[in-house]
Amino acid sequence: MAEVRVKISVILPSFNAKAYIKECLESVCNQSLRDIEIICVDAGSTDGTIEILEEYEKKDARLTRIISDKKSYGYQMNLGIDAACGEYIGIVETDDWIPETMYEELYYIAHHNNAEFVKADFYRFREKEQGLVRMLYSQDKSHTYYGRLIDIEKEQECFRFPVNTWSGIYQRKYLKAYDIRHNETLGASFQDNGFWFQTFAYAKRAFFVDKPYYMNRRDNPESSVFNRNKIFCICDEFDFIRTVLKKRNDLFQKLKPAYSIACFLAYSGNLDRISAVSGKVFSRRFSEDFHKLQKQGILDLSMFRKEEKEMLLSVMDDPESFYEHSTAIEKKQALYKIRLYENVIIYGAGEAGRTIWKELVYHGITNIYCFAVSSKDGNPGTFQNMPVYGITELLDYREKSLVIIAISPKNPDSQSEIEDTLKKLGFMHILYFPGYQRKKNGL
Repeated sequence: MAEVRVKISVILPSFNAKAYIKECLESVCNQSLRDIEIICVDAGSTDGTIEILEEYEKKDARLTRIISDKKSYGYQMNLGIDAACGEYIGIVETDDWIPETMYEELYYIAHHNNAEFVKADFYRFREKEQGLVRMLYSQDKSHTYYGRLIDIEKEQECFRFPVNTWSGIYQRKYLKAYDIRHNETLGASFQDNGFWFQTFAYAKRAFFVDKPYYMNRRDNPESSVFNRNKIFCICDEFDFIRTVLKKRNDLFQKLKPAYSIACFLAYSGNLDRISAVSGKVFSRRFSEDFHKLQKQGILDLSMFRKEEKEMLLSVMDDPESFYEHSTAIEKKQALYKIRLYENVIIYGAGEAGRTIWKELVYHGITNIYCFAVSSKDGNPGTFQNMPVYGITELLDYREKSLVIIAISPKNPDSQSEIEDTLKKLGFMHILYFPGYQRKKNGL
């Protein structure tokens, strides 16, 4: 295929993705933008994935199959980028899928603006018996950065945006000019973090789109986000980012605030992800790494919000005490999460619900939408001037809202029943407030 005709090279990294890869390939092959090449980089799958790729390669001349050594995700991605000849590069994980107009619309924006990259909003989804359940993730909740070209060095708040490499497209000559690569550490996870940070770090002409396209699966049990054993991979990524950026020390000096907050958000997210057994160990590493950043003159807290600064200083001061005081830590983390949602629903209008409501108000939480109950019979219509709804009246809020289960932990069976009910109704985001979680099987 002549290089000038390829508008987007789409890279699909795979390993044992048989369960999902046909849906993914169909969505890419059926893009309304036809001038694309599809580069499938497989790390030696043994479950039938390679046979499916061979089948599609015969049907679509735009598809090229590369068999990679089983080294790392970053290694596969770099092979794909090296093989690409498109004006722009896109990435699709092989358990995800994309709507048919995604690349046509993103390419038009990118080409028209000569953008170094274009990133759009996206959905995270799960497949349930009642159908597809999805949640919108916005790049920018403030809607300050959409629809215009951005020099990210001058607007570093962009480094708070969701970390992903697949919801947009990247100008290939931009990636080559700055030698933007993935980390290739053997067997590691989260190697999209380094690539993502670099694409932001050098960008003078970034463009964000206030429209969701990409469909990111969250019910694949093999996904790295569910692997709680690789506890230090995120540390390797930020070591990699620091090493790369130090080659342009003038830029790195300007990006210290962005590096500091991005590293903190990644570490705190990892602490939340891993098992309780590894949490204490990671807390020590968390503390050690940020003390090193401080000693090296890299740590800059100017972009930190009040609660983020408090959490970091607590970890740095005494990581073991930080982790051992689990309820206090969980409460801080819960409050941090609660603030991220547009609407919060407190399920339960009894004593537990009222106590939790008072604590949230005390901590300055302003996004409480209402109380919810299984049945309005015998319950008040309002509490503290907030409405009390039956849970089935709130189905329009299933995808975007957080539901806090506020039932006494003395009744763990009741809590479990409510959790099951919420899941069957399609509520995607459920939280037990620390001190009120059910006792059976933990959270």
